[in-house]
Parts: sequence; C-alpha cells; structure tokens
Amino acid sequence: MVTDKSTFTREGMLNSLNFHVWSEENPHATRTRAAQECFSVNVWAGIAGDHLVGPYLLSERLTANYLIFLQQVLPQLLDDAHVSAAMRYSMWFQHDGAPSHYSIDVRLHLNATYGQLWIRRGCPVLWPARSPDLTCLNYYLWGYVKALVFETPVNRADDLVACIAAAAGKVRDTPGISANVRSSRRRTCGACITARGRVRKWAVVGNDNWIHPTALIFEVIPEPHLSSKEANRLRPAFVVVKGNFLNRSGPPLSV
Repeated sequence: MVTDKSTFTREGMLNSLNFHVWSEENPHATRTRAAQECFSVNVWAGIAGDHLVGPYLLSERLTANYLIFLQQVLPQLLDDAHVSAAMRYSMWFQHDGAPSHYSIDVRLHLNATYGQLWIRRGCPVLWPARSPDLTCLNYYLWGYVKALVFETPVNRADDLVACIAAAAGKVRDTPGISANVRSSRRRTCGACITARGRVRKWAVVGNDNWIHPTALIFEVIPEPHLSSKEANRLRPAFVVVKGNFLNRSGPPLSV
C-alpha cells in the first residue's frame, strides 16, 4: 500500500503566473486569492491494489497522533475499503520521510505489523530520496482530486471536506483507473532504472523502439546531479532536447 498526505487550502491550485481566461470579448474576469479568512485541511490517503484507502482528515500537527492513526484508524480504513485479510498479510506499506514517521514508536509498530514489508527512512527497505514521481499518489491522485475539488471556488472548510469526499468517490467509481495507475507506475519505475536514477521527471508512454527523453537529456547533460546554479546555463540545452524529442517521427506521445 502506497500512502501519502496532502494539504488542501482555500487558495486551491492557483498559479498566478499561468492563469488564463479565454473569451472572444473582454470577460472582465477576476480570481479571488489571499482571502482574509483562510483555512486548510491535511488529508491522508493510500492505494492498495484496486482499493483507494481513505481519504482521512489528519490533525493540523501530526506528531504522536500518527502512531494512534496507524494503530486505531488505519485498520478501520482498510475495512471500509474492503481490503481482504489475505492482502493485508502480504501487503507492503510505504510512507514518506516526515519526522513523525521516523519516531521510534512508529518504527517499532511498523516492524511488529509488517515485519520486513515496509518502505521508508529507517526501515528494512529504503525509499529513494526526492523521488515523488515514483509514488502514484503524487503523480496521479492528488492532482486529479484537487482538480475536481477546485472546479468551483470553496468558501468554507466544511464545503472543502465535502468536495474531497465527493472527488474520492468519483475516483472509486472510475472503471479501470487502478490498472492504468499501476501500468503508469511500472513505466515510470522502468524509466528511472533506465536513467540510473539520475532523471525522474520524464516518462513517456510508447513503444519499446522509442528513444526515452532521458537519453536525449543525457546527450547534452552528462552530469548525474545538478545544482540549482546550473539552471540558467542548462536552459538552452533543454530547449534543444525538447525540440529534438518532439521532432522525432512516430505515434503521438504523452508525458
């Protein structure tokens, strides 16, 4: 089971540098931001096979409460998601490296519950640092749920919670979505292995005879790790890479 947390705020997903309103005439459109009354909720969710576990509202500060969540709340969430006992017995558990996840009590509980079958910092199997694209909640679930939640402005915290629940229900009702997510994750992991972990932000859906974008990037950027100071110097190289990739013949690509 892959798990993660995300914060939903009244601001939604507004990008003030890339916000457009299309109209044949001047729409005189406005977008409210930085409201005087602010609110947010922290949401936990997990994906186990074909089951969406949660979402569940966490407290504003997750400290010792995380152990209580694992011991008392998570079993009930698994029941509600109809995760079978057989799946729980063989299921791997993965969470991120938040400080509350690294406490001794939490690690002892996970060792007692999952044995060697859990992934994160300080566990039997280490999860690669700074690799959110390998977590399907990051590259799929949260973006999709937030897109549904913030289709219309949310002005109250209760409405925000209701929209999150409705969006999660829509995810569950979408046929075949779990299989698509697993397939996408396999492709992403394969791309990461091909790139030897150096580039994790590019993934392509296509035939085996296509050249992966990471290979094109390596043609102009041989360094395995890049500092932020290199951004301006590498900008022209990425433009060249993008042009070479998009100009290649073959079926339509999706990234």
